[in-house]
Amino acid sequence: MLTRTVIRDCIANSDSSLDTLMKVYDRIPAGDCQRKTHCCTLLPEASFVEILAVIRCFQNMTARLKKRLYIKLVEYFFLNPVKITSCPFLEGRDCQIYPDRFFGCRAYGLWSYEYYQKLAECNREAKIQLQQQWKRLEITLPQQVVDYNLPYCREVEAEVPSTMDDRRLSDIWNTVYKLSEKFSPWHRICQQNYFGDLSFLFSTLAFGFNEALQLKYNVVKDMIAFNNRNTFKQLIENLSDFEI
Repeated sequence: MLTRTVIRDCIANSDSSLDTLMKVYDRIPAGDCQRKTHCCTLLPEASFVEILAVIRCFQNMTARLKKRLYIKLVEYFFLNPVKITSCPFLEGRDCQIYPDRFFGCRAYGLWSYEYYQKLAECNREAKIQLQQQWKRLEITLPQQVVDYNLPYCREVEAEVPSTMDDRRLSDIWNTVYKLSEKFSPWHRICQQNYFGDLSFLFSTLAFGFNEALQLKYNVVKDMIAFNNRNTFKQLIENLSDFEI
């Protein structure tokens, strides 16, 4: 599994890869965004190299900001089956990791309507599978959470729209993914065990992998079956400061 030691070692030996990642991101045209934060209701899935970039960003934050975002990430992991919350990095209308934000954040609003609908359908199918997994645990997730999908964004306009289309965006994502694959086996573990979910990773660093899953089950069951937040509150209150 991914440990603090593994992550530290990867970051220590990844300067060139992280610099390359930023150059790949630069191939996405700048856009005029109205900052309505529709895309910030979810934390996007990310590749391992993107997660490393964000964790490196954490290392340069003040202790207070680092702790606040750490708590919000752990909260997101435990609460996302129960309710729709904002991305942990959103504060007001500002993203606290904006220069290092994920590909999913950068591409939102640039896909064509048709292609975005295909992505949305894949997301709906994944949510139905997740709903079924929880049902096998005798827990019924709130339907508004299962049905929720990010709306298609018409509020972003690329500065040079003729240079960007679905194929080029897909090519950029493939380049990011191949860059991440250089970190195998950790890239593979990140995708298969953590599903590219930074909030899941941070929660396992706090509690352990199996322990985090068991605690999530306990929290969700208590909140849905008994409307009891005490288990969740105790977890958050007992979190230590975040360090990598």
